[in-house]
Amino acid sequence: MDLNLVLISGKATRDAELYNTPSGQVKINFTIEVEQAGSPGGVTNFFLVDAFGGVAKEFADLVKKGRKLLIVGVLNKKRLIGRDGTKEQMIVIKAKRISILPQDAKLCSSIEPERLREDKWSSSFIGEYIDAAKAVVSEWIERG
Repeated sequence: MDLNLVLISGKATRDAELYNTPSGQVKINFTIEVEQAGSPGGVTNFFLVDAFGGVAKEFADLVKKGRKLLIVGVLNKKRLIGRDGTKEQMIVIKAKRISILPQDAKLCSSIEPERLREDKWSSSFIGEYIDAAKAVVSEWIERG
């Protein structure tokens, strides 16, 4: 089996929208703004996030614009038809778990930003980054 795992933190750019899919499944979607660590000039990325079922119900009223979030999920490809009728594809994060973070939370602060800018990461740096991410997730799990 291949690995498809996303661990991302950032701020919601809008309140979550709650609705039912045509098949009757409960769904929320929102966008998360993520500052690219170590980027000169403060590069920001935006990602569309979908959540279904219990996760959608639990966080429909909690995901608010500006709120800091930690999301664990997988990447999914979504097929859309553009306004001009052309077929498009978009990568979406399908959230499996969402946590509300304190606004001043600093995740992976032990990682030096300049190392994140390197074109190639060494095996030891990848290990350090994974260890820092594990620490964040462990703390998050302990909080419930």
